[in-house]
Amino acid sequence: MGFLSSMFVIPNLLFFFFETTYGIDSITSTQSLADGNTLVSKDGNFELGFFNPGSSKNRYLGIWYKNIPVKTVVWVANRDSPIDNSSGILMINSTRTLVLLSQNKSVVWSTSSLKQAQTPLLQLLDTGNLVLTDEKNGNSKDYLWQSFDYPADTMLPGMKFGWDLKRGLNRRLIAWKNWDDPSSGDLIFEMTLHNYPEAYLFQGTLGLQTAMTVMAFVEPMEYVSLLSFRERCLNNCTCMAYTNSDIKEGSGCAIWLGDLLDIRQFPAGGQDLYIRMHASEFGVSRFAEGNLGPPPLEGYVSSDSVLHRLAAELYSIVHPALTTWEAVRNRMAANEAEWSWKASFFSKIRRDEDIDRIRSRYQIPDDVVLRIPDSDERACCPKYEGDVAFYEADFKAGLRFPVQPFVRELLDYLSLAPGQINPNGWRTIISCMVMWRVTSNGEEDLTVDEFLFCYEPVQIALSRGFWTFKNRDMNSRVVQGLPSSDRIWKDGYFFVCGDNWERLPQEDPRDFVGVRRTWGTPSSSALDRPLLNSVWQERIWRILEIEYRRYNIFIEPDLLATFSLGPVPSSSVKALQRTNKKRGFSRINTMKLNKSRLKQMAQSGEVAVAPISLKRKKPDEGSSRRSEEALPRPSVPTVTPPVVPTAAPSVQKAPTVIMVDSDLTPPSAGSTINQSPLVAMDRAKGAITPQDTDEYAVAHTDDLSLLMVHSLMREDLALLRAKSIADEAEMKNVKRAVMELTRERKEALIEAENLRKELKAREDDTKAAVEAKDKAEADFKHLFGQIEGAKEAAVSDFRASEAFEDINTRYFLFGFEAFRKQAVQRFPGLDFSALQPYDDEDSVMDASQDQAGDEDVTSK
Repeated sequence: MGFLSSMFVIPNLLFFFFETTYGIDSITSTQSLADGNTLVSKDGNFELGFFNPGSSKNRYLGIWYKNIPVKTVVWVANRDSPIDNSSGILMINSTRTLVLLSQNKSVVWSTSSLKQAQTPLLQLLDTGNLVLTDEKNGNSKDYLWQSFDYPADTMLPGMKFGWDLKRGLNRRLIAWKNWDDPSSGDLIFEMTLHNYPEAYLFQGTLGLQTAMTVMAFVEPMEYVSLLSFRERCLNNCTCMAYTNSDIKEGSGCAIWLGDLLDIRQFPAGGQDLYIRMHASEFGVSRFAEGNLGPPPLEGYVSSDSVLHRLAAELYSIVHPALTTWEAVRNRMAANEAEWSWKASFFSKIRRDEDIDRIRSRYQIPDDVVLRIPDSDERACCPKYEGDVAFYEADFKAGLRFPVQPFVRELLDYLSLAPGQINPNGWRTIISCMVMWRVTSNGEEDLTVDEFLFCYEPVQIALSRGFWTFKNRDMNSRVVQGLPSSDRIWKDGYFFVCGDNWERLPQEDPRDFVGVRRTWGTPSSSALDRPLLNSVWQERIWRILEIEYRRYNIFIEPDLLATFSLGPVPSSSVKALQRTNKKRGFSRINTMKLNKSRLKQMAQSGEVAVAPISLKRKKPDEGSSRRSEEALPRPSVPTVTPPVVPTAAPSVQKAPTVIMVDSDLTPPSAGSTINQSPLVAMDRAKGAITPQDTDEYAVAHTDDLSLLMVHSLMREDLALLRAKSIADEAEMKNVKRAVMELTRERKEALIEAENLRKELKAREDDTKAAVEAKDKAEADFKHLFGQIEGAKEAAVSDFRASEAFEDINTRYFLFGFEAFRKQAVQRFPGLDFSALQPYDDEDSVMDASQDQAGDEDVTSK
């Protein structure tokens, strides 16, 4: 009865197959894209499918231009995970994410999304963007995932470039390894997150070039308008251009600082770029500056037109003004009356020994040419073109060769020569440079905007032409302890020749900014306070957290060398430094002794009080302020010199006088001390007697020796303070790194938790699928058992029925009659009619009837 089982059909077993796609632009969760089939955008420009690049046999899922004969691939999904055969399938899995499967159904490539779609749809747009959306969401631009967020090596119109800081997404371009291998190569074009974001082309970790400009940044439109960006650009003399940051909607503003690079002009499309130009680069000013006469407009407009008359009138105004300024500038350069106040001193550096001393003390390289000024040569007007004046006080304040890039950029921005900065200005510059590197462990440099945000360039009222820097407010006072006045320094200048002292060895010549050779004056815009973003302001607050910011800590030669701002001090420089500190400390105590002795002699009548006037500071000058800022110092024991009994002098002798620092203001009417240091020194030498020398020798007691030892200890204390500051900065960097690692750890834990939830969801889906499979198998077995039971019952009932017996009897009688006929034919002499199939008569009757029925059947 095996043929009976083949007659039954099981209608409740269903098999699901994914539909195959041909010539469409999208697929749903019930469809797939197999190797050999493609998606084509509606306008027919782009096509998505599987391909093998060049001579490679590997298969990749990518997007290319459909109507270009040579296949040009613009995006590759599995660029770093190729498929080695044509078994790839692209589909939307049960978690509503896009997956690429290989032959063994393993995931080769997949997407991730923060949201899950109820009715996911994968579509290739006319822009070449492959997007995953939710059909139930009415917003067609609300993408759950898009290929434009993960570019390969090609930028398409409408793509975004750079960082999405909210999602931590870096949209960048990575080149193919070669024509046969689209995997990630060494060349990377991406946006780096500095103070201002910049686009760089990297080869590995080496940056090759910047794009468009030295510096650029973007701000959203909701914070600033395009008109306000124009005002900001005009107020910043480093701004070169600005425009809308979004080429389509104009949702923000972009500004470029510095020189514009790689500018191209296209015949069509694009957007407006507003470029800043000087007035002398166009219009009437150019003709006036070149003394060319009014612009020749006759060929364009009539001579009696308003434009022609206006151009002539403007020329008549501009030309005299430019001519006058040119004359004034020439007179300034010639050091005539207008600039006589600039540098009225002549240099006291007259001997080669002075140059050798300066070269040795400040470790100026031997190949740098130092020149002694001529007797009538002033610092502002060197006789030889290209020479630059430097003051010895500049190097005492921490300046070293070669000149750091920040110093050159600052002087160039302010249009000042090095000789125009006074010693306190140099102390401020050098101290700020060191502080920035100390707090960043040598990784961050001071910028011009940061410095000018804290300090305002100010021209010295009594020494016009010389400039210093004044903190703009109390919150921007970075450097402390600056002296309120300096000793005579303007006669200690020399000239530096050539240009081998300007550029650092590692500097790129293309970015080099040289030192100004001529003295000048800053423009009004250069004196304005620049605007800083939050990152730069945070760096300044970090500097202000340093407790001790006295300048003398940060201009130490050892600290300058530590942060590559000066050469490593030689043994002679260190010895000279220790000697100067000892002398300075002894001079202070000796001055106290001489003041005390002078007071005693004046009280005893040995010397008149009137001829001597010790200049004191005014009450409102900086002594009180300096005392507030001064570092805590150990108490210094007061030394009282022994009184040496002497006979009353026959003549009145002048007391021993030690010259103290004094400003250049005219002396009071009662003062008889000459303001010239040379004359005053000659008088002081004449006033000193051997007796005074003997008293000074007696004054060198054991207490003074201890004071000298203490002064040596101060040097170690300064180094310890500097090291403490460096350690503090390093500790802050470590804390910052720990916070960053903690943040990354939290993000990693969150990501791990999300992965765990995703894995749990997939396990639940798998478990549900297994349970559904087991239930289907159980249902199938139950149905099959029911079918087998029904079949056996049907057979049993049929056998027990009268119909079954009638059929069997009919076939038996038919067979018996056929046998009897064959026997008669075989044996005609025998009578077989007496043979009956049954013994009883009823059966014979029935048999005959059946036989008749059979004959009827046979006859038919």
